[in-house]
Amino acid sequence: MVLDVKDNAWRSIARDDDPQSTDLTVETLQVEQDQAPGTEHRVAVFVTLTPEPDRTAFERLVNESTGRFDAAEVVSVASSERIDPREAARLSAAVAQQIRRLSASQGRAEVHLAFHGPYTMAVLVGRHLNTLRTIVYEWDGNTNGGPRYKPVMTLEPGVTYGPITDVFA
Repeated sequence: MVLDVKDNAWRSIARDDDPQSTDLTVETLQVEQDQAPGTEHRVAVFVTLTPEPDRTAFERLVNESTGRFDAAEVVSVASSERIDPREAARLSAAVAQQIRRLSASQGRAEVHLAFHGPYTMAVLVGRHLNTLRTIVYEWDGNTNGGPRYKPVMTLEPGVTYGPITDVFA
């Protein structure tokens, strides 16, 4: 369970009173496929759980990354309403399942995750990603040339020296 700033409980266990009013959509983005053989597989995922997100920074991440991505997806909410905390368990599991599915489709690829939404959901989604190597990105609006996502840490919960194996300056 995670509490938000209004003391609403966002739980990882499904509730009987989940209104099921929020659905997810998944959009596949085109990526260049000129990766050299033997290169580590990587996927980029933008999880956005707020209505009408600005995708510019994520598209820059995908298009301007020094290493190419094998695949990229945007996982978003289909509704223009805020997420009801009672939906947290169902939605966090569904988001994580989609991320795991994308990683598996590319040979258990390393996940590059940009998240835009309630902090509480980031925590709940993250707990479901315990078998994936994940590079977590943070929004940086103070850059020349416009906002971008920059890597902040590598999470590898399944390794002896994890779960945080690298922190970027």
